[in-house]
Amino acid sequence: MSSVTPQHPELLSSWKEIASYLGKGVRTVQRWEQQYGLPVRRPNAKTKGIVHATRQELDKWLEAQWSQRPAEMEAAHDCEFDFTCCEEVRRGLQQSTALRHANQILLHDMRTCVENMIRECETLAQNLNGALPQKLAN
Repeated sequence: MSSVTPQHPELLSSWKEIASYLGKGVRTVQRWEQQYGLPVRRPNAKTKGIVHATRQELDKWLEAQWSQRPAEMEAAHDCEFDFTCCEEVRRGLQQSTALRHANQILLHDMRTCVENMIRECETLAQNLNGALPQKLAN
């Protein structure tokens, strides 16, 4: 009698397998373990190294973790919110935009002035170069 290995084993025995099962990257699921309590186990209670998790535990965790979000969002929408801070932020953004625009105009004006000064210097240099040989000839 031959032993049959399931195509999708119940036990996921690496970060890569866990991440693949959840459809996320390894770093994401590692962060979920640290920040949100993703249920993974470590043999011999080591903090690093080998990990494993079951599909059933991960499914339960996902259902519990993400099903709470809509209720939290509804509660956030039901509470009263002080919009004065939003107005202050909006005014600050408008001032920032106005200052950025004024800065762009100043930079353009400065470039134009510098370009004009360079042209005038070149013209003066040409005039001086043309006048010097005539004075030396006299």
